[in-house]
Parts: sequence; C-alpha cells; structure tokens
Amino acid sequence: MRIGIILFGVTLCGILTMGLTGCPQPRPPSTPVGWEYALYPSNIGETIHQHAGGGYFVAGTASLEGTYGVCQFVCLTSTGAIESTFYLPDAFAQSGDGPSVTALLASDGYVYGAALTARDTPADSQGRLRVFKADPLGNVIWDYIHGDEKWVPQAIAEMEQGGTLVAGKRMINFTSHPMVLRLDGSWDISWHTTLDRAQAFMSIRGVVVAHDGRVLVTGYDNPSDIDVALWALDGDGTHLWYRRYDRPNSHLGRSIAQSQDGGFYVAGLESVGGLRRRAYLLKTDSAGEFEWDRADIYEPDAEWANVDIWDMALDDEGYIVMVGEEESTMYVGTIPVIAHRSFVMRLDPLGNLQWRTQFSGQLYGLDITQQGTYVATGAIMRDKVAHIRVIELDKAGNVVN
Repeated sequence: MRIGIILFGVTLCGILTMGLTGCPQPRPPSTPVGWEYALYPSNIGETIHQHAGGGYFVAGTASLEGTYGVCQFVCLTSTGAIESTFYLPDAFAQSGDGPSVTALLASDGYVYGAALTARDTPADSQGRLRVFKADPLGNVIWDYIHGDEKWVPQAIAEMEQGGTLVAGKRMINFTSHPMVLRLDGSWDISWHTTLDRAQAFMSIRGVVVAHDGRVLVTGYDNPSDIDVALWALDGDGTHLWYRRYDRPNSHLGRSIAQSQDGGFYVAGLESVGGLRRRAYLLKTDSAGEFEWDRADIYEPDAEWANVDIWDMALDDEGYIVMVGEEESTMYVGTIPVIAHRSFVMRLDPLGNLQWRTQFSGQLYGLDITQQGTYVATGAIMRDKVAHIRVIELDKAGNVVN
C-alpha cells in the first residue's frame, strides 16, 4: 500500500483534530474538489486511466470490515457516475512504499492488472504474483496466480506491439531485486528477467516503453547510499544498460516518462540526512546519461517538512505534471499527529514550476485525458471514512469537475 494511512491506522490530521486547532490547515481551492466514493468501510484510489469512451477506470484498495486491504476497481462515466465496481478476493494490500495494485486500460479496451495474493491467509507475507484481465465493467476474463516466489508488482505498461509489462521486485533471501516480466495477452509469461547486481537491495517503482520499443525502468539502488537507478531492456527482455546516479544526498525514483527530445525524466524524492524528504526531478538523455537534476521544484511551507511525489506524466505540450503530498508531524498535547495535504503541479520542460494546486487528503495516481486535462485519484476522509477521490484540472490548475 502507498503509506498505510487509511487502512492500518496511521492517523490523518483531520481524524484526530475534530474541533482542534493544533494542525496547520490545508489550502484547498475555492472551486469544487471533485468526485468522491465510499463503497467499503475504507477506500483509496491509487491509479486512474481514461478509457476510449471518455470515462475512467480507478484501481486501488479497500478495507473490508476493517480486517485487511483488498484490491478494488471502479469504472466511472465521463460525468463521474459509477458504472461498475468489483474487487479481487484474496488480493491484498501490501505494506511498504508502493502501490497495492497496478492496472491499466490497454488499447484493446480491456483492463490488465497485477496484484499480490496471499498463499494461505491475507496476513501471509510470502505472497504470490496475481495477474488478471477484465472488461471496463468489471467482468473478469481471466485471473491467474503465478509461482511460489514472492514477486511484488509495482508498475505496469503496455507494449506497442502488444502485451503487458509488469515491473516490481523479487524477494530473494530477504533482499529485493528488480524484476520485469511480459504477458502476451494472457496470463502466460513470455519472458521475465531479474536484474541482479552485487549490491542487492534494489527496487523498481516506474516503467515506460520508449518510442523505439526499449523498456526503461526506474527505482533505487543502495550499495552505500540510496541512489536513483535506471535500467534499459529491449523488447525481448535483454538487459541493455544500467545507470546509477550518485548525487549528493539520497534519492529514489518513483515515476518515469520520456521527454520530447527522446531523453527521460525521473521523478521521486530526495532525502536530506534521513530527516527531510523533498520533491526530486532528474533528466537524462536517450542513453540514460545524466543531464541535470533539481530538488527545488517544490518548496513547502515551513511547517510541512516532507514532500513526496507519487506519479508523473507529460502533457501534449511536453510539460511535466506531478501529483504528491506534503507531510508534517504535529503534536496535540503529547500525541503525535501526522497531517497530510496533497497537490497537483505543472512544470516546464526544464523543471520550473508553472503552478501548484493544493487539496486536503491524498493524491496518488495521474492520467492525461483525451481533452488534455489532468485527472488524479487518491483519498479524502469524510466522517472517519476514507473516500476515493477523483479530481480533474485544466492546464491552468483549475478544478473542472
């Protein structure tokens, strides 16, 4: 799961401070703040895609009767009405830094996804990879569980020549190794590769298929310090090259996109002394060679000490759009309270901030719509219940739904 804020009791400022004034207050826009859905006792939207009909498909997690997180899916019309909703039995929300379920709407009109499924019980940490195909109305075409090893899916992409890429990590002897596999239209794995290196605590967070068919994946590597890592594969899974960017402070790549000049942007976070997180953006050329990086793309208010970037996309003008959140630990008496607020921001191709719009709650997933607007999903607390939230913004940062 992304953070475990909703499902596992890490408390939002708005929950503990009903009527209290000790928390800094978010600054939501005066316009409406999107669509909200409460389908189960607790709900989080993690990824969102617009389908050819103009509606949206949201994948995320739900808590069933407060026991554990399962993977849920919601299909919406273009006006936000629910067309269908379903969840995968026994596909549970993993803990740690990353999505619980990853899914996309492919060009053939079907949903392809991957999740982690427990072997015997939802509490079993040694889960197995689960892949599935469904139509946008929630009718499952196939649903298959692979192998005995713990493969943790964290990113997904569609191959131009057909097939689906799933990237994440493979747990071997309590260490994580980058893992990429390809599904050819069914649950069968046509190839998979584990990107082993001598320094073996690595993880993949983002994947993109380049214009020339190469597969680029990003995450982190920590032989001595945590650094952004970038791997390139060809369409058959052959390892082409690996880059690790040894920059001052620690860095983690969470999302990757190809720039208009053929290079790549990697978005994530910078950790300063292990005490403060900042938004981070790195730019490479088409061969993965370093060009520039920036940790000044988002300057939070002083009381909001930490910033996380969760997702990134490029719009039709080549501008960079990101979603993320600010986090601060406040104290109500002697009780620590973790307070959050989210944001959508737009940067020019050099990483200069164009605008930033802030909201209460969290935003985790992002897509660029057919109309050129930006749609994001996450969660918002209402009466102690986490609701899925969907927000659409125009290129000027105004909420339009």
